[in-house]
This record gives sequence, C-alpha cells and structure tokens, in this order.
Amino acid sequence: MDEPIIRSGNVINTILNRVSENIDLLIKLSVMVGIFILSAIIGYMVGYIASVILRRLLLREKVQEVLIKYGATTSNLWKSIVNFLSTCSLLLVGSAVITGIFILIGEPIFNEVFLFVWNTYLFILFVIMGYLISGVSCKFVKDVLSSINFEEELKKYKVSESFGGIPISTIIATVVKWYVFVIVVTFIILEITTMGSLADKNFVLYRIMNLLYDYIPNALLGFVVLSISLISANFVGNKIKSYKLVFSDTIALGVEIAIIFFGIVLALPHFGIKNVQILEYSFLLLMGGISLGLAIAIGLGLKESVAHISRKYEKKIK
Repeated sequence: MDEPIIRSGNVINTILNRVSENIDLLIKLSVMVGIFILSAIIGYMVGYIASVILRRLLLREKVQEVLIKYGATTSNLWKSIVNFLSTCSLLLVGSAVITGIFILIGEPIFNEVFLFVWNTYLFILFVIMGYLISGVSCKFVKDVLSSINFEEELKKYKVSESFGGIPISTIIATVVKWYVFVIVVTFIILEITTMGSLADKNFVLYRIMNLLYDYIPNALLGFVVLSISLISANFVGNKIKSYKLVFSDTIALGVEIAIIFFGIVLALPHFGIKNVQILEYSFLLLMGGISLGLAIAIGLGLKESVAHISRKYEKKIK
C-alpha cells in the first residue's frame, strides 16, 4: 500500500515542479517583454529627439548654400538625404537604448541586432559622404573642361555624335563622379574597419564596395577603350564619306563596324568577360562575307566600265 502512495506522490511532485518551472519561465518572459516595450518607448523618444536635432543642424541655410555652391548636391536632394539620415539615426539610437538596457539586466540578446544596425548606419554615412565628395569633383571637372572650351573644340570634329549627341564633357564628368564615389567610400571603409572596434570588415555591404573598388578601374579602362573606338569609327567614317567615292558610304560603314568591333573585343576583358574567341571568329567570318560581297558587287557594277577600259588599253598596246 505504501509503494503506490509514494509513487503517486513523486509524480505529483514532478508535475508541480514542471508547472513551477513553466510559471517561472512565463513570468520571466513577461518581464522581458515588458522591459522591451519600455526600452523601445524610451529609445524612440531619445532617438526622435536626436533625429530632430540632426535635421535642424543639417538643414541650416549656410550648410545648404555651401553644398549647392560646390555642386555636392541640390536643395531637394539634400532635404531627402537629411530626412532619410534622420530616420536612420532614430533607428540607431532606439536600438542602442534597447541593447544597453538589456545589457544592464544581464541579457545581451540584442547585441547582434545593434551591430547590424550600426554597420548599416555607418555604411549609409560613408555613401552620403562619398556622394557629396563625388558631386564636388563632378562640378570641378565640368568647370575645368568649360574653361578650356573643351566642348567647342570637339564640335569641330562632331565627336558628340558618337555618343548620341551627349556632350563629352558630361560623360567625362559623370565617369569621374562615380569613380571618385567608389574610391572615397571604399577608402573610408578600409580605414574604419582597420580600427576593429568601429565596424565589421566582414559586413556584406563593405565586401560589396571592396569588390566594386577592384572592378571599377578595369571597367573604366574598358569604357575608355570603347569610347575611343566609337570616336575613331565616327571620325574615320566621316572622312571616308567626305571623299565622295564610289561605294563610299558602304566602305565607311564597313570600316566603322570593324573599328567598333575591335574596340568591343579589346574592352570586354576589362568588364570581366575574358573569353572573346567566339566574337573574334564571328568577326572574321563577317568581314570575309562583307569583303566577298563588296568584291562581287563592284565586279558586277563596274563590269562594263572595266571592259571598256581594257579594250581601250588593248588597242593602245597593239
């Protein structure tokens, strides 16, 4: 009789212990949720105050005047940037408050979240800084090219026609702008990540910028090669057409295609496309077909003229 009673007592004690553990867990979870809600409210309030202060500082008239004067940005774009940065600042401060409160109670469960927000915020700052500096460099290049009448000199050779009428100075300034942007952002990232404690060098956005930093110079070189081929093709084609020879338009077209194709073949490896043998073989076949077609066309079209000239010289020889 005693053994069943003892066993049932053990079962009851086990059940009570488990219920007690679950109750403790529920209480702890409820407390954690309450702390999270309270810390989120505090974080939002502090973050909102910080974002308002930041917005007022960055939207001062003197700041906007300087940025617009040196071509860093436009008024509307700067307002959008400031509003976006203020929102990001609110999220950063809010996550910092939540993480700090949970660290104080010995529960660092939001550390990874805060690190992600922090690295993202830093990346956004780097991008904004790079964009502003690249905007200044773009305006500087445009002013320099304008001061030396660069565009006026190129109009003599109708170079802009090679790029659909887009001014060459605009193309150069745009290329310089984005190249400077990538260099500045990547340089800042490399400098910051070497400090270790400020940013994680393995952060995915930082790795993307490093890849762009390695890729952009080669891509720009490819763009330069392609641009030179387009300009050369247009220049040579216009020269051939100006002589007004027989089939000059057809010959000019063939020469332009050949020059552009060579430019593409030389430029593609700089864009990461290494295997261009198919294009080379296709070009040989194409040029062979064009040459054969021109030979046949000229032969048939000038058959009577060639025969007349041959008979004339034949009589002189006799």
